[in-house]
Amino acid sequence: MDWSQIYDESGLDSTPTFPVFHPPLGPPHLLSFASAPSESGYTALACYIFTINYILGVGCLGVPFGFARAGLVLGSLLVVAVTLLSYATVSYVAESVGRAEELAKMPCERGSKCWLCLGHHGPGGVCREVTEGTPLKRAEDSYDALPPPTGGKRGRSDTMDSEADVDWSRAKSYEVVSLCQKFLGTRHVVLYQLSLLGLMYVGLLAYSQVFANSIQSTLPLVVPRWCLALLFALLVLPLSLVDLESQITVQAAMAVARFVAIFIMIIGSLYALWSDPLDNLSPSASPPYLAPPSPGKMSYTWDFTGFGVVFSTALFSQLFQHSVPGLIRPLPPADRPNVNGIFGAALGTTCFLYLLLGITAAVYFGKDTSSSINLNFTDFYYGLTLETASRAQLTLISILSQIVVLFPALDTLSVFPLICNTLGNNLNSATPGFSRAVNSLLKARGDTRPAPERRRLSQSVSSAFFRLTAAVPPIVLSVYCSDLAFSLQLAGVAGLYVAFVCPCLLQIESVKTMRRNELALYNDYSGWHSSKAVCWLVLVFAGLSGVVVGSQVWTSIIELLRDGDSESQTDN
Repeated sequence: MDWSQIYDESGLDSTPTFPVFHPPLGPPHLLSFASAPSESGYTALACYIFTINYILGVGCLGVPFGFARAGLVLGSLLVVAVTLLSYATVSYVAESVGRAEELAKMPCERGSKCWLCLGHHGPGGVCREVTEGTPLKRAEDSYDALPPPTGGKRGRSDTMDSEADVDWSRAKSYEVVSLCQKFLGTRHVVLYQLSLLGLMYVGLLAYSQVFANSIQSTLPLVVPRWCLALLFALLVLPLSLVDLESQITVQAAMAVARFVAIFIMIIGSLYALWSDPLDNLSPSASPPYLAPPSPGKMSYTWDFTGFGVVFSTALFSQLFQHSVPGLIRPLPPADRPNVNGIFGAALGTTCFLYLLLGITAAVYFGKDTSSSINLNFTDFYYGLTLETASRAQLTLISILSQIVVLFPALDTLSVFPLICNTLGNNLNSATPGFSRAVNSLLKARGDTRPAPERRRLSQSVSSAFFRLTAAVPPIVLSVYCSDLAFSLQLAGVAGLYVAFVCPCLLQIESVKTMRRNELALYNDYSGWHSSKAVCWLVLVFAGLSGVVVGSQVWTSIIELLRDGDSESQTDN
């Protein structure tokens, strides 16, 4: 995803019919790469690093819980399967970008940043709308959308004379929503945007939960959740109301801290398996100190009642399909053929980390594995006791535990405002009438400011309102919903369309469009995954998984409502 769009005045994509929602499910680090790719040093290695940073987020904290509930065998198989299918669908988005770039060279598309022709093209690139006499705004007539390519006067002659010097395909915007509008139509644009909107709100809820749970675990007394939510609101709401360009350095530091925290958990779990029978009360008399199996809570093979938890967590943790166009765009042309290898390496790296963290932590903590694994390290002593450990050892394990437990809480303080900023700006862009209504209200109340100043004030009020609309509901909901695993299940439902369904449909329809236009069906991003059989396999898997996850989410909702009724009756 092109994160430079976060701070755009409008926040809109090239498709004006519906707002663009791009949820930062991982740390946003791509703020400036789209503007000057050749000077920025954005190489294949940089793309790999940023992709990993983008993927890793709060989802990794729920992986061990999913492994414990679904079983180590089933959990591992699902993580590997989701990774392979995510690789295929990520490549589908990349292929669709490549095909869109070729289509952008068609006569009716050249010379404009946005899609002018949304119809089908006949043989030889002739637009059917033109041949059938339907009025169509020609690209040459909209050349004011681009700077004069030769520094001269804008107009039709400049457009036609300078075509050889302008790469029209690179001048366009190819966010996924643009691809949906081009290849799938407005209905799928709406579905895609609603799915992303759901992911953003679930992501905000997850960050609110992680903060509250992490802070509570470090306190000696039980604090009401509304107090923790209020504290979180006091910290993040002011940040959500201001522009956050200065967060880039903070985000880079958080990316390093994220890896440190993950490796502390992995190494700590591995060390404990061989030297610590105390923290997990293992019945084993000798290493490895494995946690005992427990029906419905810990399985070493498979337990399909936990399918929804581990599948949704894996999907949420490997989801970055919506960011593919922005990750590709800054790459130099020479590195573009390596895109599949870059994304495959990034997905393989995160898959390996998830398997290592999920298996080691679940095997050691067993049925006591928390839905947010960092909480298991609150009073973790790595096999040491207060009686036998030295002061230096106790200080070290205290520091390590605090890093693991508190880092996610600190991470939320930097990421949560960015998500609110993005969501709020796009909600504001989707409802321009609100700003006009504020302006009219100020004018009706006798405001004496000059018209431009009053409009700026109205826009600021509108922006603040929608950023608060994005931030407040998830914080309030976190008071009543503390289970991170349930939030990840909801994210899995919303993410099915974004991660699997939409990319497959883009692949199918973009191939059809290229065939109609007698253009090459395959490009630099094509591979073994490009066949229709693989595409339909992904869709079938997504459909079956959606049914299972949906039914288990519904069951979880019923249980939550039942538990709520039981607590109410107990209080009465």
